[in-house]
Amino acid sequence: MSKWNTTKLLVIGGLAALNAVFNILGAIFSATFVLGAGGLINGFFDGMLFVFCCLLIRKFGAATIMGFIFSICVLPLPVLGPSGFLLKIIIGTLTGLIIDIIYVLLKRNEMFAVIIIGIGQGIIINIGVIGSGLLFSVPGIKEAVKLSLFPLSLVVFPLIGGVGGYVGYLLFKSLRNTSIIKRIQA
Repeated sequence: MSKWNTTKLLVIGGLAALNAVFNILGAIFSATFVLGAGGLINGFFDGMLFVFCCLLIRKFGAATIMGFIFSICVLPLPVLGPSGFLLKIIIGTLTGLIIDIIYVLLKRNEMFAVIIIGIGQGIIINIGVIGSGLLFSVPGIKEAVKLSLFPLSLVVFPLIGGVGGYVGYLLFKSLRNTSIIKRIQA
């Protein structure tokens, strides 16, 4: 198995930054159109990019690093909680760590692993944001709790994350034999 190198770390950072951009779009959509719709967008892209990171790097810690960098990127933004909420770093890093554990445990069945990662990341992030929001009485958390516990939300949000994970798998599968992927994995 290949070792950690600067290329792998830069790719992880790039995926985290790309995830932050997609999450900004989700936050804008949620603030402009429908409350909670940004969560669907974010869940899809989080699932897709975390899965892609795990499949590309194939090392324990890749998703943890991505979650850490992502949470630093969104610290000043209304993503993973209110702007400046320092617990975002714990939420993002812990999400990445759990994704790494899921990937290590399930990687023999790649298809199952990517769907569980997609579903799991949404649940983990939701629990982290809601839990820390309730713990610190973040403004607007009561509405987020109501939205999260709405029966349709309990099915749709994890399903969207699972679809995002599957799309990340398909994306990786289509790029697997390209020279850039082989260089990153070397």
